[in-house]
Amino acid sequence: ASWNAFDQVAAAFGGTATYNATHTHAGSLSGHMSTPSSAQALLTWGTSLTAGTDVAEAWFRLYCYIAALPSRREVIWQELPAAGFGCQLTVTPGGGLQFLDSNGATKISTTVLVGAGSWFRLEGFVIGSASVGQLELKVFLNPDSATPDETDTTLANVNTGGLIHTATYGID
Repeated sequence: ASWNAFDQVAAAFGGTATYNATHTHAGSLSGHMSTPSSAQALLTWGTSLTAGTDVAEAWFRLYCYIAALPSRREVIWQELPAAGFGCQLTVTPGGGLQFLDSNGATKISTTVLVGAGSWFRLEGFVIGSASVGQLELKVFLNPDSATPDETDTTLANVNTGGLIHTATYGID
């Protein structure tokens, strides 16, 4: 059987999304997003995430390798409702991770910093709601570890934009 890893690949302003063998964690290839200056490269899950029906909860696991920390805060994962803005997981120039709500307010800010030039793993979930949403983020500096270096969970009072329609991974 065959399947699509992503519903859509979006690259703009000189960004590219490819598979290559430059930095692999497991296997022979890894997804690679190249984003010079204001470029973007995003992989999107829509119908493969929701099967055509928006969902109230989405879990994620991301294996990440950042060759160089960004010069500004960059989105690396986000969930979106059918209309409007959802929540975003970002990496800062100093290597911190921040989870932002639908209004762009920081709801989680990690004390553990990710570094350039090494693999790390992020896990968590989003409860999609404009009033009783919730965010969780676990950071594993060793991507193969069973124990997170940091776990942060918000109260169930976060505006995450509503039911989850799509999720994107990449640099925007």
